[in-house]
Amino acid sequence: MDFKLGDSGMKTLKYWYITGFRKGEWKGCMAHGIVHGHQRLADGILIHTSAISAVMVERDMAMIRTKNSEYHCRLDEASFELFDEPGKRYFLDFENLREKYERRLEVPGQGDGALIALDGEAEYYYVGAAYRCSGEIIEIRIPTVHIGTFCDSVLIGCVTDKTRQAIDYRYFPFSDRVEFYSWMNDFDAYIVNAGVQPIKVMVKAQEYVIEPGNTIRIPGIKDGGGEGDV
Repeated sequence: MDFKLGDSGMKTLKYWYITGFRKGEWKGCMAHGIVHGHQRLADGILIHTSAISAVMVERDMAMIRTKNSEYHCRLDEASFELFDEPGKRYFLDFENLREKYERRLEVPGQGDGALIALDGEAEYYYVGAAYRCSGEIIEIRIPTVHIGTFCDSVLIGCVTDKTRQAIDYRYFPFSDRVEFYSWMNDFDAYIVNAGVQPIKVMVKAQEYVIEPGNTIRIPGIKDGGGEGDV
C-alpha cells in the first residue's frame, strides 16, 4: 500500500514524537501524541502507537505506519525535543527539519519578559515557555512536573546565565482550567493559547478566558499598565 498524505478520515497525532522501546530481545520504536480521527479512541487523548514499521516525509507532513494504522503528522506540530536517538534515525536530516519546523517561542515587546504557551489538548496544557532577561533568551520546552496526590503541578523555571536571575512560574493543570499558584511580578508576562479551544486561566486570583490564537498580557509591578489581550 502506498502512502497517501492528506486523505480525509486519516488518523492524526499532535505534539507527536518517536522513541525507542525494548520488549525482551526485540527492539523497535513507537510514536506518541494527541490522537484525532481514530475509530476506537476518543479525540484529544494522549496515546502511544504500536511498533512503527515505516516513516515517510512528504512536503510538510510525516506519515507514520504501524502494523494496523497510519498516522498523519504535521511537522510543525512535532515535539522535536522529545525524540530520542532511535526516533531521530527515521529522518535523513533531523536537525534541519527541527530548525525549519520547530515552533518559535518569541516574547513580545523589547524589554525583559516571559511568554507561556498553553493548549488544552497538550499534556498538562504545556506547549513551551520563553524568557528574555537582560538580553538573554531562554526557552523551556520541557517543564518539571510534580506528581501530586490529588493534582499534579507544573513548574516552569530556570536561572539565567548572565544575571543569575531565578525564573519561576508554577500552576495546577485542572481539567477545566490552568491555575497559577506561583507567579513572578518582576516583568511583563504573556500567556498565549496555542490550541483550538478557549482556555480558562487563573493568575493572582484573576480569571481570564483566552480564545484560540489570542495572547493576554499580565504586567509586572514596574508597569502600571492594564491587563488585556495583545
